[in-house]
Amino acid sequence: KLLTDSDDVRLSHRVECMKQRGEWCEVEYTVVGEGAIGGNCAKIAKSRYVISTIPIGTLKACAKGRLFLPPLAPDKLKALGRVEMTHYLKVVMVLDQNEMALLADLQRVGWFGLACGKAEKEGSPFRVFFNYFKYTKQPVLVGFAYGAEARELELNCADADIFALAAKSLSLVFKRDFESCVETYEITKWANDPYSMGAYPLGDPEDFKVLKRPHGRVYFAG
Repeated sequence: KLLTDSDDVRLSHRVECMKQRGEWCEVEYTVVGEGAIGGNCAKIAKSRYVISTIPIGTLKACAKGRLFLPPLAPDKLKALGRVEMTHYLKVVMVLDQNEMALLADLQRVGWFGLACGKAEKEGSPFRVFFNYFKYTKQPVLVGFAYGAEARELELNCADADIFALAAKSLSLVFKRDFESCVETYEITKWANDPYSMGAYPLGDPEDFKVLKRPHGRVYFAG
């Protein structure tokens, strides 16, 4: 609303190219599923400026193609090459509200986890958990896996197996079968998402300064 009075927000529109022509940017995009045979239909939108919030992982994968015309400057491409996307996986678990004894225990703690030595001994990638119940009274626990272990889970494990590993860690903490306490769960897999290709970027602050610089009429944020 700071830049326009329009309420035109479009979802499932995939940007293919940001082409700069004089004082204008032509944004080529496809509307997923609107083609003549259920494919993608190419369209063009024009504006004087574009703000790109494309995550670094996807930007790294696409920047050397035709996403930007003219192409990004060499210093920006080099900075992109040095920044890496981390791997970070969450298992969000909704607990059975009939587990009154467990919920009573959870009222006392926010962050908790396994001691590193014990987690390593048990081969558990889930060492840290956050308890929403303490703060919101919603029976939700979130387990976290990081780095190479998270990437290994994303690449090689089914959701049910990932959940079982998180529940195993919680069984060690609470000394009971934790799988039976969970009503449902969801798992994030950002590295497998083509629109993020990782959880968050890590790199030299100087490289981020280079990445923040405008590219003509294209500005970068997010």
